[in-house]
Amino acid sequence: MRYKKVSCPIDIERRSTMRLVRILPLLLGTTLLAESPKPQGSLTTWEKIAKAKEVLRIEEPKPIYASRKGKATLVGKESLRALERPDGTFHVVRIRLLFVRRGKNIDTAVQSVYPEFCAAERINGGGVNASYRVLCDGVEETVFAGKDLNSRGKEITGPDGKPECYVPYSDALATPEVVEAGRAYLKKQISLAANELRAQRVHSRGIPGKLVADVFQEKMLYDLAVIEHVDHKEFYDESTGKLPENYTQEKVLAQLSLNGPEAFFYSKSKIRGTTAGALCLMQIMPSTYNDRKEKRTGKIRKGIRSSYPEARLPLSAQEGSCGSHASAIKTAYLVLDSKLSAMQPEFKRLFAEDPETYGVYLAVAYNGGEVRARNLFAKTRNPAFKLKEILNDLFRTLGLKKERQKLSVLRQETWIYIKKYFELSNIPDANGE
Repeated sequence: MRYKKVSCPIDIERRSTMRLVRILPLLLGTTLLAESPKPQGSLTTWEKIAKAKEVLRIEEPKPIYASRKGKATLVGKESLRALERPDGTFHVVRIRLLFVRRGKNIDTAVQSVYPEFCAAERINGGGVNASYRVLCDGVEETVFAGKDLNSRGKEITGPDGKPECYVPYSDALATPEVVEAGRAYLKKQISLAANELRAQRVHSRGIPGKLVADVFQEKMLYDLAVIEHVDHKEFYDESTGKLPENYTQEKVLAQLSLNGPEAFFYSKSKIRGTTAGALCLMQIMPSTYNDRKEKRTGKIRKGIRSSYPEARLPLSAQEGSCGSHASAIKTAYLVLDSKLSAMQPEFKRLFAEDPETYGVYLAVAYNGGEVRARNLFAKTRNPAFKLKEILNDLFRTLGLKKERQKLSVLRQETWIYIKKYFELSNIPDANGE
């Protein structure tokens, strides 16, 4: 593993003193230098996060410019990380990142780190939730908060419009206690959304006579919220046994726990040819949320907001999907019901009888659209089409051009999506086996 050193101006005497202060406590055990800060004691993870954010509060990441053809051009940005020292105090490390084009995408690469006795390497993730391994004087330190700029060199702000300090994921923070708190938080948000839909008496378009919140099990919303943020590549590794059991699921729950209402606020994908892609926790497209004009027919296709006026969703897709987690989940309930209303009558009957088994087709509709979900359901009416067998052998089949044809009913992304749905939610085979 290679780390980059920085050539920042720092005099030799000051550098030596700083290193001595850092190393002596490790050499002398519990005997600390008189001028060293006292240990913080036994703090919870959330208390440490609060202290780290306080350290970051007065710091500002800076954009990096270079002169090109006589003009200042943005070529990179700083990323700040607040870390816990071995003695329990916190300090800030500045990671200078340069923009690097990788194919059609813009990525970042570590150029240098300050203070110079620290080094950093990105280990996973991207954007505001990028994770870095940081060593100072050869000792790895835990990152408790981060502060970033976006790709335009502008400060990232949170839901309240203020400069944002986010907690990047790290295995060190994902303790059983943190993961369990994330699980409890997500379940609470789902219950809040369901209760609001019941209070508003929002009726199902898919199964008339029932309330939307009573058509779908809360577990389904829980599973979709988690699956939307399980990384495809990491999930692929998990399926081959390279990662601990439930690793990817626990990463999502840890981020919900550590960041609370701000978790996944920045998770906004971009679709080519559009101004916005899927948004925030439940990854709902603005084109699904609001009415839109179809290019092929010129007809207006109603969105979720106008289809369920009694739900009183916000005017803006951004607010409806990112305003709060409960609001996003409430919208997701309505998306599922809208997809259900477009399915075959036979499917509606089967789903009403056994939502746990047949919910997988709505997961397909949620990710890939109701047309693909209808087609998949029609195929699985043929006993020879064994969905579970396909999913068990999915990654091998995707890698073989000759066998890929049998997967043509869905996009590759949606096949991986429903494999996550089966494996992370432990549901039975959609054929009822």
